[in-house]
Order: sequence, then structure tokens, then C-alpha cells
Amino acid sequence: MGFDWEDFGGGSILLRAVPIGLVSNPGEVLLDFATLALSSEFRGATPWQQKAKVLATMACHSAVRAGEVLPTKAMEQIIEQLSQCQVPRSCPHGRPTMLKLAWLEVNHHFQR
Repeated sequence: MGFDWEDFGGGSILLRAVPIGLVSNPGEVLLDFATLALSSEFRGATPWQQKAKVLATMACHSAVRAGEVLPTKAMEQIIEQLSQCQVPRSCPHGRPTMLKLAWLEVNHHFQR
């Protein structure tokens, strides 16, 4: 899946390469993959289901995080890419990517 690593001894590994586009902590992602691979849910899944779970994990780890500051152009590109997705309203794990609020709800939250 784009990782290149080797045993470094003493219970450690040496991470030499990570997948293109992975923006978060690669060590954390690799640890999440190891945890996923050891889970009974993963071991009982078909190869296709396993690949889908790994790709979903990679997608979420590559996502923009709360509090991250982005230029306006980057935000516009994300919205454009999201509009081209087959399931644009949620991430691969089912978490929402957008919410629709009625104007009355917005006014209620801001007490206006």
C-alpha cells in the first residue's frame, strides 16, 4: 500500500517510504494499519473488504484536520473534488463531510 519498512531491531522498524499524499503522521498510520490487520474483523474479511478498509483508513489519515488553515483556493479544490465523489456526504468510515442546516437553526444557534 505504499509503505516501505524493515526490521530495525529491539522491537522497532525503520520506515523508508510512505504512500504519496499521506499528510498525517506516517508512524501513526502504520500503527493503525498494524492494529487493523490484527483485528478479528479484518482477518475475517475477504481480500476485497480488507483492501477497502485499508484504503478508507488511508483516506481518513490524509484528510484535512480540524483547525488546519488552508488557502481559499485549496478549500475550493476540496469542495470541487468532493462534488465528484460517488458518496460525497460521508467519509469512507461513514462520518459526515457536510451538514445541511435550515436558516432557522443557524439563527437559533446564534440567538438571532
